[in-house]
Amino acid sequence: NFTDELREILSREDVVAVGETGLDFYRDLSPREVQKEVFKAQIDLAREIGKPLIVHVREAYDEVYEILKDSDLPDPPGVIHSFSADETWAKRFVDLGFVLGIGGPITYPKNHHLREAVRFVGLENVVVETDCPYLPPQRFRGKRNEPVRVFHVLEEISRVLGEDLESVANAVFENTLRTFSGGA
Repeated sequence: NFTDELREILSREDVVAVGETGLDFYRDLSPREVQKEVFKAQIDLAREIGKPLIVHVREAYDEVYEILKDSDLPDPPGVIHSFSADETWAKRFVDLGFVLGIGGPITYPKNHHLREAVRFVGLENVVVETDCPYLPPQRFRGKRNEPVRVFHVLEEISRVLGEDLESVANAVFENTLRTFSGGA
């Protein structure tokens, strides 16, 4: 069956996480109740095989949080992918053990709430990502995002936190290793 096939694929050594999983109530391509059922099943599978989650949240913060809060999560739990909410949501997810995936939107001039969220949770609770081909840093808006542009995300986090770029890059690297290496 499909679950056994998915379990087999996700159990491979070269697979580091289960995801992107979560809820997307913006596009609503699947019925919301089906999305919730599949999300819960994937959380259980991640815990069973000992892999972190990469959690997609779009217009479903309340629902995703409630499901995660009520679940037996893997250790470490994983990443809230392309985090775009405020410091209240940042704290809630970090309190569950997640790190926040920060991408190009932190560079957008009007995205003060995301910069405040990063400042609030601190460097130890973030990783960087591109969400390629989407959400490029401000200077590349309207163009395809590329992994090399994650450097601009690091620069902005460095500026926001008032820390030197090398320290930020090293801390984010350690956070990434901790998240995707079984908590080591």
